[in-house]
Amino acid sequence: MSGEKKGRRLREGYEGLLHLMTKRDDESEIKRKKRRFAVIVMFGIAMSVIAFLISISISSGGIISVGDAVSALISSVQKHGEDLDTTELYIYQARLPRAIAAIAVGSGLSIAGCMYQALIRNPLVDPYITGVSSGAGCLAIASWHWRYRSRSFPTATFT
Repeated sequence: MSGEKKGRRLREGYEGLLHLMTKRDDESEIKRKKRRFAVIVMFGIAMSVIAFLISISISSGGIISVGDAVSALISSVQKHGEDLDTTELYIYQARLPRAIAAIAVGSGLSIAGCMYQALIRNPLVDPYITGVSSGAGCLAIASWHWRYRSRSFPTATFT
């Protein structure tokens, strides 16, 4: 595909997305917000899939093409993790758990951020407003103390 054709298709896609997001005179505000929400959710899902594919193909151990990584992932899942070759084993035991954990943590953080924004009714909310950061720091110090209190540290220092 030539560069001019790619540019035209990209421009058409952008204009189509812009058309979906702009306000029309013949529709209600609720319908427009629902359509906008659907576009945002689909964009988020697409970006998550792209990030997942990139994370299973690139790591500190080396770069595997996305096609090879996806085929190794599908093959290793079909084999239920048994009798895997080197690439399949690396994808199945190292990269897949890391990618799934990253998606889970990112989803949890985004949900927590949305909840903070809804509860405090401030779009620029941060964890310092509610004291969550101070509480997390206190819990980290307390758990560190609980774990290492019987070791060589004098407990009178922390009590």
